[in-house]
Amino acid sequence: VLGDDDLAFLQAELLSTDQTVRSFGGLRPERIVEGPTYQFELAQNYPNPFNPSTTISFSVARSTDVTLAIFDVRGSLVSTLVRDRREAGVHRIGWDGTDSRGTRVASGVYFYRLNAGSFRATRKMVLLR
Repeated sequence: VLGDDDLAFLQAELLSTDQTVRSFGGLRPERIVEGPTYQFELAQNYPNPFNPSTTISFSVARSTDVTLAIFDVRGSLVSTLVRDRREAGVHRIGWDGTDSRGTRVASGVYFYRLNAGSFRATRKMVLLR
């Protein structure tokens, strides 16, 4: 049984999230939990420009196969950072400025592309050595 302090804490916790408190007749509030809603998105890497590494964040709306790859300005594949199934949510991947063989790449402009289900997005980043 929840006391008044417990109810006040629960209501404050619920109001600070995107969840709803519902009351039915004279019954105590019931917690209706709705998980966070995610959308497909590819964020700008940070920092940008970067040296020696950067972080790429993306979110997926539902469990799906994901590929996150780095390309040079000629469109040649530099490295594939992710190629697996990801659950709904926000994901962060670091890139250390190396190609698929572990060799440091030159300063310059690079592109990173996210393929997640039918979602496609590409962004630009700059490596300054």
